[in-house]
Amino acid sequence: MQPFLQIPAPARRGPDSVGKRADFLEKENRETMTQAETFKAYATQMEISAAQAEIIYRGFAAVVMESLNECGAATLPGLGKLYLVTRAPRKGTSPRGGEYEVPARKAVKFRACKALKALIAG
Repeated sequence: MQPFLQIPAPARRGPDSVGKRADFLEKENRETMTQAETFKAYATQMEISAAQAEIIYRGFAAVVMESLNECGAATLPGLGKLYLVTRAPRKGTSPRGGEYEVPARKAVKFRACKALKALIAG
């Protein structure tokens, strides 16, 4: 069975790039932080070790996931709110199979707080 979405391989730039990672994977061109970089930045901000920062973060993530599972919402003070929504069933289309039914499912949405919106707006 073929995957639904096929991602083409990155184009090579010449003979010297053989065996090297694609440009979009290199650290200089990446726009998001890796997990290790996030823990290190958090540790630096809190003046604790990276291992302690990871433990705190994982505990926080567990509390948020538990809140979403039990209450359907989780508040992230200073950032916003995560909440569950139920997506209605719908009809989808496929070039090979025609129409098919996409079942209802739950999804997580994020609503930013005023301070975060103001920061992003500049």
